[in-house]
Amino acid sequence: MARALVLDLDDTLVAASGAMRRAERILLELGVDREQWKTTFRQWWGRFEAGEVPASEMRYARWADLGLTGEAGVAADMAWRRVAFAGRLRNGARVLLRDARRTGFRLAILTNGTIDPQRLTIARTGLLDLVDGAIVTEELGLHKPHPEPFRRAAALVGAAPTEATMVGDTFSTDIVGALSAGFCRAVWVTRHRRAPHSDPRVVLVRRLDEVLAAVSSPS
Repeated sequence: MARALVLDLDDTLVAASGAMRRAERILLELGVDREQWKTTFRQWWGRFEAGEVPASEMRYARWADLGLTGEAGVAADMAWRRVAFAGRLRNGARVLLRDARRTGFRLAILTNGTIDPQRLTIARTGLLDLVDGAIVTEELGLHKPHPEPFRRAAALVGAAPTEATMVGDTFSTDIVGALSAGFCRAVWVTRHRRAPHSDPRVVLVRRLDEVLAAVSSPS
């Protein structure tokens, strides 16, 4: 029986992709090619995720690779971050968390990323008042889908992995990681009609207002 909900942040509780799309106008103003930007950022995230570089180095080195160094890189990063990390709560997020608490669930946020901006996003959107704890994977040095962050998130709210359900939008990190950590269920918030592989612990929903019913339904 699930006692805890562990929830992803970006594009599960917060509309992060929309903010990222709005930030593309900043790239245009900076004269940065969007596809080159995506490639560069993925490369540096991969190095950070592998533990090769700290977040502080990644933050400005990726702009330097795009030709913006020194003060220009700092200014570019500030301008881009003001828009890219200004995502709002998704429809139904606040109601889901409120109703889950009323139902008796303990709530934790588990997000891949760096402490800045993820901790700032959690505070800015009011999520700190709606959950019992949060983990940003930079704090652990391990990132989803590694099972350890999931185990830590469950433990943070006093639950064993077998008492926890994951709610997330990305199958390869949120769902796969939760299953490997031994979670009793994983709710995939998606427009897809089926999961990439069959597992009775995986439930698909399209909207956040369907999550509690999915968690409460028999396996």
